[in-house]
Amino acid sequence: YKKFLTRYEPVWTVYSTWENHSSCKVDFMWKGQSKLISFNRSYYIDKIRYSTRLQGRFYHSKEIAGYNSMVIGDTESYWYELRVKNSSIAKGMDASCLRDFILRADTFKTVYRETCQEILKEDIPLYEISGSFYVDFKIDMSKLNFSFY
Repeated sequence: YKKFLTRYEPVWTVYSTWENHSSCKVDFMWKGQSKLISFNRSYYIDKIRYSTRLQGRFYHSKEIAGYNSMVIGDTESYWYELRVKNSSIAKGMDASCLRDFILRADTFKTVYRETCQEILKEDIPLYEISGSFYVDFKIDMSKLNFSFY
């Protein structure tokens, strides 16, 4: 999973089973250490852009070699997300990733649309979310899905 994240390329949430009203969710990595990564997350809710800084901890499952998930905050809910690098948006998504996501997700919504690329060009003031807002998720790269819990 650490190889998936890079400081030089945004990571988009394309599809999600999380029932919320956000769209165009994108993460920008800005600082990484051996087991921690800090990043900015931007998204829209009702046409208002929000941004928050988050920190994730890489997690290693004993069943799979290497780091295969990241935990952020603490919550009891879970959901799946299909996330891709910005360069994969232009190339087209890998069909096997999409198939595996659909097999695990009963219902899901589209979070990314072509117009979301505009969020990368915007130079507007951002609304900051309180530091008490945390999202906890586990990303299982071995199954090509994102399990949130």
